[in-house]
Amino acid sequence: MNVIGLPEEPYSPVGWSKCISCGFNDFCMSRANESQSVALLPDVDQGLARRLKELGVLKIERIKRGQATFLK
Repeated sequence: MNVIGLPEEPYSPVGWSKCISCGFNDFCMSRANESQSVALLPDVDQGLARRLKELGVLKIERIKRGQATFLK
């Protein structure tokens, strides 16, 4: 996939098993930490992180504040 010409980078949630051996781990994990990505939560796998993004839930604070009522 050629990502250079895209208007924004493709979404790929961080994951401990997926990212641990990747050379970009520090880069991606620091960005995920800065943005408080829901993908950092222990029980959020890649599929759930993508679904949450589709629903507009990208940050941990959205779940903490109870805005993610669809999870109940």
